[in-house]
Amino acid sequence: MPSRPAVTLDSTAYCETGTMADGQRTHVGAAAADGYAFGTRLLITSGPEAGSVVVIEDRSAPGATDLDIWMPSCAAAIDYGRRVIKVEPY
Repeated sequence: MPSRPAVTLDSTAYCETGTMADGQRTHVGAAAADGYAFGTRLLITSGPEAGSVVVIEDRSAPGATDLDIWMPSCAAAIDYGRRVIKVEPY
C-alpha cells in the first residue's frame, strides 16, 4: 500500500477534562478534529511534537482549527498556542 503524504494543518491544544465525543474520558494522545473518522491515528511529523501520535476521539468546536490536541494541563495547552504542523496517517 503506498504511503500517503503529510498534510499541513492548523493546530491548537485544549485542557478541558470530561467525556469526549466518542464516549471516552480525555487522555494524553487524544485529539479533536472534524475532518477525520473517530479512531484515525495521526503521526505528527513537524515541530516540537514530531514523532508523537494522536488519535481522533473528539470533535472540534464550530469554527475551530483543523486539529485540537488534548493536554493534561492548561499551562501546557496555553504554551502550545496555535501552530501549523504536518501530520500523516499512522
